[in-house]
Amino acid sequence: MRNIPRNVRRTHSSSCRRHDHSNRSSNNQIIKTLPKLCLLFGLGCLLLPQFSTATAQAQPPQPQQKEQRNLLDGLSSCAGCNTGFLQCSGKSIADEHCSPCATGQTWWPCNIMDECYCKDLAAEELQQQQQQKEEGQNCDLPLCGPGESTTKVVPFTNCRDYVSCSNGVAGVVQRCSQGMAYSTRISACNILSQVTCSSDPTCPPTKSPSNSRPTTRQPATEPPTVTASPSFSTADDNYESVGSFDGANGGGGGVSNESENVPARPSPAVLEGMYVMDAHMAANKIVLTRELLTNPGRGPSSSSASAAMNDFSYMGLRSSLQTMITVGAANQTFYIGTPSAENGRAYGLVNIAAFLAMSVEDSISHGSCDEVNHDLVGGTLPISNACGQDGWSYHDMTCAEGEEMYQCEVDPTMRATANDVDVSSRRNSGGTDDGRAPTPLYCGPLTDYDGYTGHWDYVSGAESTHPPVENGSGKTDVEGCCWWGRGSIQIRGVCAYGKLNYFLGKRAYDEGRPSMFPDVDFCRDPQAVCSNPKYPDLKWIAGMFRWITEVQTYNQGDYSYMQRLVDFVDGGLQDWTFVHGLSGIVTQGCHEPPCAFGVEFEDGASRKATFIRTLKLLGLSPGKSDGMTHAADGRRLGESSNR
Repeated sequence: MRNIPRNVRRTHSSSCRRHDHSNRSSNNQIIKTLPKLCLLFGLGCLLLPQFSTATAQAQPPQPQQKEQRNLLDGLSSCAGCNTGFLQCSGKSIADEHCSPCATGQTWWPCNIMDECYCKDLAAEELQQQQQQKEEGQNCDLPLCGPGESTTKVVPFTNCRDYVSCSNGVAGVVQRCSQGMAYSTRISACNILSQVTCSSDPTCPPTKSPSNSRPTTRQPATEPPTVTASPSFSTADDNYESVGSFDGANGGGGGVSNESENVPARPSPAVLEGMYVMDAHMAANKIVLTRELLTNPGRGPSSSSASAAMNDFSYMGLRSSLQTMITVGAANQTFYIGTPSAENGRAYGLVNIAAFLAMSVEDSISHGSCDEVNHDLVGGTLPISNACGQDGWSYHDMTCAEGEEMYQCEVDPTMRATANDVDVSSRRNSGGTDDGRAPTPLYCGPLTDYDGYTGHWDYVSGAESTHPPVENGSGKTDVEGCCWWGRGSIQIRGVCAYGKLNYFLGKRAYDEGRPSMFPDVDFCRDPQAVCSNPKYPDLKWIAGMFRWITEVQTYNQGDYSYMQRLVDFVDGGLQDWTFVHGLSGIVTQGCHEPPCAFGVEFEDGASRKATFIRTLKLLGLSPGKSDGMTHAADGRRLGESSNR
């Protein structure tokens, strides 16, 4: 093992100790976010005891200042939070992580400016008591109705808690950060002043009142029996085989038991890993948004509905990650590392970095959820590139033998048009300075355009329909050609969209399997990935679906993605054959392109550079990077933003 700092190795609560800020890590640290302590890497440390109240006598609630927050470190602001109804709470992380700050702990997260603060629970408790009195107290209602598939507020939580329902099955209850509530209007947490919280339901008179907050529970009616729904093991042995992967289950990221038809609550190890990833990304969310998720060409006037559908937001990324970590699809979940290896959580962080880097290259940097027209043929840009670019024919990308039941049928009458890209983004997608970039890809029957299509004329800034122009596969029309790339990591072809529909779309719902998008038929409307206003984060989910089913499971020849991921981390983040192979998998479907006759391939230099930049923005320290420099680095959780 090389260049692996001790601060990413698994430790136990017995080894937790005061962090020495005078001993800064050297530049060959590969992960700068986790201080030299047992930061969340073992359940012993995750479940640090709450601050002691042994000496404090319980007192009746007395309304005090609602929040006592200052701009000091968490240790100072939480010093008086160990008595009565005062609680040390987190601003963007879970309250339990901040509670040790009241006992004198000085390391993460107590050393983050204004992250941990003292909150008085008295007024909140009185408000809850009053609400319970008015509402007849909250009752034990099912979170999801029969067959319901949506994200909704959990009753009796003042809209702070929310849960995703899939075919009547409730996922893990999520909680908005302090000072925020879940908005059904934008399908995300928002500041309290912008959220109108609906009235709680009336408790049935036959139900006895319950003082406990609702948790994830079974639906009121028994769901249909299924054979391919994602569920979770409740044992930690999901993570025991980290040193060796067979490529079949993403290295123990919570693989389901196919005999189960209701997703179980994620194991403690999965929840622990999710806390680590979430806290780590939250510490760097500003730089991630500015440097990765914001297209550099996007202007401030990009306000059209189409442009909005091309936005890749941090909140969308965070929410989608939580969904694919805890729910997943096709018996796979997004891999977030393991607590049973020294560098276990670093594996998960690098997996996220790899996903983000490939997303930037595939879609975000182009300012478009849809694939853009870019493949010149004979010096011209064919409109029929909608049917396939770089040597591919998307409607011919069928499933392998034995998987034919997944793929979509090609419908010659189908019509679709990609989202338009705003003028400033077009300049980054091969357009001219005045934004005269190619029209968005479109498809439709022959009768819509006289039986053939032409090319894009950069001089006139319009499509020239004469003469007919072939794409690289010989197509001069766009009939049945609605299968271009879409999503953060783009899915394309009739097989990929068919699998998306089979596991997450309307087909799953119609055939009795849990479905995230029961009203979306991806075989009839593939454009929904980028254009469905009801599901603005579908573009993230679609990319993650491809990641967990095609990338994490990849195991061909001498390249197993999961094993190469482990080797890359354990080797000090400097074996760049890892990202070269990954780039081939994402762009071509194999780790040593070209993967098919006549298909063009890139050298991967741009993807490698973006991957290195993403590692640094996440606070990771790669090894030799060929002398490349980067404008901004992420920070570790213990560092102030003013450095």
